[in-house]
Amino acid sequence: GNAAVGGAGEHEEGTNVAEDSMISSTHNTIKDGVEMVFNIINTIFHPKASRNVIKIGLIYLAPIFHYHKNLCQSYVEILLSIPEEVRSQVLETTSVSENNEGLYVLGSNTLPYKLSGAPTNWNSLSVATSLRKIIRKNRLEHLETEHMDVFAATLVQPFKEEELEEWLKIYHQLKDYFYVALCDSDLCSTSIEVLRRFLGCQELQSRIFEASIEVFLSALRLLYHPDQDV
Repeated sequence: GNAAVGGAGEHEEGTNVAEDSMISSTHNTIKDGVEMVFNIINTIFHPKASRNVIKIGLIYLAPIFHYHKNLCQSYVEILLSIPEEVRSQVLETTSVSENNEGLYVLGSNTLPYKLSGAPTNWNSLSVATSLRKIIRKNRLEHLETEHMDVFAATLVQPFKEEELEEWLKIYHQLKDYFYVALCDSDLCSTSIEVLRRFLGCQELQSRIFEASIEVFLSALRLLYHPDQDV
């Protein structure tokens, strides 16, 4: 009887070892596959790629940041570098529908693809974080249209409660840029939109107000010219 029990135990242990080995092998295969896919993406998806490849990539890679945030930085850099009309279409969310598709010509074939709606599918916090890193890395004196447009697009989705502290950090680091943008006729509308989203968040409101008084007064001084008729 004891021999039978011992044999069963050894069999079970052997089965567990085989299962662990199979799981490990599967994990390594998936890891290798993911790395290969990333290599392919990095090879064909870059600022100098064809306009169709860039547009398709910006739309269909957007959801991947929920799982693979390491691609987000290059994605945002490409988004900032493309012509404004292409970026505006990719960031458009007000007219997104199932029929909002274009045709991509591949040899003798034409394939449908989505034209817009990236901000409704991406990880907004990841995109905003990558944009903040780019702005701070380049030590920009002020933001350009592309920076404001992309940041405004990261605020399309509602704030998630578990991410509020991270959003507050981003606001603290970029708020000076937003208020300076109020003084730029080309950026003021987008800046107002961005500030309204933060100030309209009840969970952040009091902390946003407290952190913004000084920079808000500075922006007013830039906007107000007593020697001019208003």
